[in-house]
Amino acid sequence: LDPHQIDLQSLRDSLTSRPLIPSRRMLLDDLDRNFEALAAAGIGSLGDLIVATKTKPKLARLAERTSVPRDYLTVLRREANSYLPNPVPLRSLPGVAPADIEPLAAAGIKNTRTLLARAHASKAREQLADESGVSMDVLVELCELSDLCRLYGVGPAFARLLHGLGIRSAEHFAEHRPEQIVALYEDKTGGKADFSAADVSFTLEMAQFLLRTQ
Repeated sequence: LDPHQIDLQSLRDSLTSRPLIPSRRMLLDDLDRNFEALAAAGIGSLGDLIVATKTKPKLARLAERTSVPRDYLTVLRREANSYLPNPVPLRSLPGVAPADIEPLAAAGIKNTRTLLARAHASKAREQLADESGVSMDVLVELCELSDLCRLYGVGPAFARLLHGLGIRSAEHFAEHRPEQIVALYEDKTGGKADFSAADVSFTLEMAQFLLRTQ
């Protein structure tokens, strides 16, 4: 995801249109005033915000220029950075045998990002299977989980949950409506989902944006 393609107004709108976790709800306090001050200081996109708050000294200077409180900017920085998920260590993916991870680690492939870079294409995946001794079925599964982990709000556990529902890629995920994800889970498990359509709606929105712009 290129954060410079998400404008500041879109970030503001997203904060007011979806449920926020408790630690992020303070972002709604004086939201209009704070975002107007950021815009006046030349912060026009999510990317600008990430750059301007990347270090504590930069964040302090932005707070001084805009009169936006430092604690507000600190939480806003966390929210901005959550749009760019960190690579997930392959060993953190549920249901993956250590014996399948070790040969990949020996080849320098230790997280989801490096795996996708090395094995996203089918021919490269075949070559990696030959070189590492990891079966093609395992590599395909790892690549599918890695692709899901690219999405906003999708960690290892949720990637495994989606994969278990038959959703094998970011593209496949983006084809669904929030209500369909909930229904798939409840049909498969026979129980009530512990997440709602509202919980996954923004993840779906960001998945669609990612696929449009990549």
